[in-house]
Amino acid sequence: MITFIAFIVFVALLILKDRKNVKVEGIVFIRRTEHGKEFIDRIANKHKKFWSGFSKIGVAISIPIIIFVSFFLIYNAIQIFSGQAKEGVRLVLPWAVGHAETKPGLLLLPWWVWVIGVASVIFPHELMHGIVCRIRKIRIKSLGWLFLAVIPGAFVEPDESQLKRADRSTKLMVYAAGGFSNFVFAAITWFVLFLLISVAYVQAGVYPSAAIIGYPAAEQNLSGAIIGINGIPTPYEKNISDILEKIPVGSNITVQTTTGLFNITTTQHPYLNRSYIGTAGPYEPYLVVNPSYQSLGVIIEGLRLLLFWIFFLNLGIGLVNLLPIKPLDGGLILEEIVGNFTSKTVVSLISSFFLVILIFNLVGPIFL
Repeated sequence: MITFIAFIVFVALLILKDRKNVKVEGIVFIRRTEHGKEFIDRIANKHKKFWSGFSKIGVAISIPIIIFVSFFLIYNAIQIFSGQAKEGVRLVLPWAVGHAETKPGLLLLPWWVWVIGVASVIFPHELMHGIVCRIRKIRIKSLGWLFLAVIPGAFVEPDESQLKRADRSTKLMVYAAGGFSNFVFAAITWFVLFLLISVAYVQAGVYPSAAIIGYPAAEQNLSGAIIGINGIPTPYEKNISDILEKIPVGSNITVQTTTGLFNITTTQHPYLNRSYIGTAGPYEPYLVVNPSYQSLGVIIEGLRLLLFWIFFLNLGIGLVNLLPIKPLDGGLILEEIVGNFTSKTVVSLISSFFLVILIFNLVGPIFL
């Protein structure tokens, strides 16, 4: 809580210190600048062919994703309305918590994870918009940052008049570049996370998918990852099976999990001739920091947490950004694709429809 309050005070002081250059537009504080335009020009001019190919791939990938997220959002809304789904989308916000917490319609992250994660989304997204603008000869008017309360953002502001006069392929490349960069960054982050886990972690137990009703594990409310039976470590599912095969049916055993010790009397396996406690797979691995790196455990765990949420936010926000809702990139792409076949009124109706569906996915599980 102290560090979260300090973060809010820092944001307020940042705005106050630069108040002469900060403009208030509604409830948003905006700071525009010319700095950074030359940096974008250098990057764009250095590898024009690469960025051009990158943005064209972005268009090719973004269109099917728009279709996928649209149908998924409608399908999930129907599932929520019919009572078959209890989860929709969640608004991700920073809060004074030590780990991720879910509330109705909300996902609360430690504020420092949220800030770094959102920065990892904004920077490649806006940078790619700027790069594609420049390789397609669209002038950048300004760059800057903004704050909606304590929620930070950043932007690259192209010359809208030039962009409106540009050909359709240019517009599609500009609009698709941001979301595609988030997907690429998510993939890179996932790969780095995979390497970190492969090198710095070992499996120490398994999480059962469920405790079957009517069997000992459920009767004893067994929970957490199973890490040992009768003092013998069980890092893998096979270890559990091997131990239970050697224990007679009806034996009293001690099952150690990540939540505590459970005294269980084994029963007959329904299909095999051995003892059984009543847990069901598939089993998920329980990972711990490799003892060789134990002195760096806190740092490694913090890095793993951060990498996961950077991956999650880039993927999740990238998908939401491609919903066919104006002014999201997905809505702008939709407008360019169907612009020759229908009116702007139809595009606005489609945009409004999906906005309602998005809001229902957010608040529907709370009230239904």
